[in-house]
Order: sequence, then structure tokens, then C-alpha cells
Amino acid sequence: MKKVQGGMVLFLYLLVGGFIGSVLGEVLSSVIPILKEGISLGLNPPAQLNLWFLGITFGFYIKLNLAGALGMAVALVSWRR
Repeated sequence: MKKVQGGMVLFLYLLVGGFIGSVLGEVLSSVIPILKEGISLGLNPPAQLNLWFLGITFGFYIKLNLAGALGMAVALVSWRR
């Protein structure tokens, strides 16, 4: 149980670190343009399963820029301490 909780805390740290880093990268991109460089991964357009009585859409999209990756690295270091 403790291992699962630790994994969830790590996931939250990485999520928050990536979010804060991405926001800072967008804000500071006019000063430091390299922070906005990144990659986009995901299903575009989302996969759809249309049945007679049910329709399901599967999709995900991840946009990670350099600042977001740095934010995740800082979050990982702070989690390990």
C-alpha cells in the first residue's frame, strides 16, 4: 500500500512540475525562445468505436516542451529528497 501511495505522489509531483514548467516556458518564450521547443505525442484525431447503441472515443495528447521537461526533472529531484 505504501509503495502505491509513493507512486501516486511521484506522479502528482511530475504532473505539477511539468505543468508549472510548461507555463513558465510559455511565459518566458519571448525572452528565451528555446524553452518553447518540444514534441507532441498522441492520437490525432482520436480513435472512435461506433456501435449501434454505444459510441466510445479513445484519445490522449501530450505536448512536452523543454521547460516542462526541466520542471519534471526538478520535481523528481525534490521528490527524491
